[in-house]
Amino acid sequence: MSEAMDWREIQLGDGQWMKRKFGQIWLFVLSARHEWRVAQVPSAVAEKLPDHGVLSDLTERFNWQRWNRCAEDTQIHFRPAYPTLPVVARPRDAFFLSPQGRTDFYVGIPACVDVLGGCNGKMMKLCSFSTENLTKTWHGTTHHGNLAYALRTEARRDLAAEPFVLHEIIFKVEISNNGKVHLPFERLYVETQHLAIFDNGRQLWGNAARIHIDPENHSASNITYAANPSADAGDVTQLTAPREGRKRSSVFRSSLARVIDQFDLFQEI
Repeated sequence: MSEAMDWREIQLGDGQWMKRKFGQIWLFVLSARHEWRVAQVPSAVAEKLPDHGVLSDLTERFNWQRWNRCAEDTQIHFRPAYPTLPVVARPRDAFFLSPQGRTDFYVGIPACVDVLGGCNGKMMKLCSFSTENLTKTWHGTTHHGNLAYALRTEARRDLAAEPFVLHEIIFKVEISNNGKVHLPFERLYVETQHLAIFDNGRQLWGNAARIHIDPENHSASNITYAANPSADAGDVTQLTAPREGRKRSSVFRSSLARVIDQFDLFQEI
């Protein structure tokens, strides 16, 4: 996303179009003949065109997705969203959680972009695009588990050492080892359907999370999400509500417990 990304409502009159860049993709939106038209356009083409224009400017033939609208419908919104599957992140190097130790990790989750348009006087979601192509992976055992996306960026300890790219949603998780042995941190599984997305004017953030692990009792207890991001985010505004509503305790508790039963936290099969 561009610097100082503007998430406010956009007015687009009949016969007008605009373009926006989100991560690795360019999106074009056209208002024409009582229709919304949306297309993802190759960079080589998009970069040659201005940020906005009129229908006669578009000499290229785009692969439009089209929706009908009323003449009075002129509002367009871009909204960040989480990927449609849970995500799995790894630390950059092998990392062990010390007995009774606590540590913070930051994960950058590539956002999707939802395009909303006015249709018959109401704002409706038209389509969604992923800012990065993510590879699917499996989290769990050979008998039980969940399909997820593998993140390219690693979970990191330091927020400031290496900036997150602007189309990533920063997810901070605090992990506490309540046991008496060192535990390996190999991968972190995050279900995002109960997380909101916030904006601090510079970067996107998700709700902060806490995971308390007690390997001696074979449990992953108190896996909870806060209502807001961590204090690192500063002043934020919520842009996107949780896709399936907010829950204080995450539904991935059982998946973590199955992995802990094998005494190999966040194991990859």
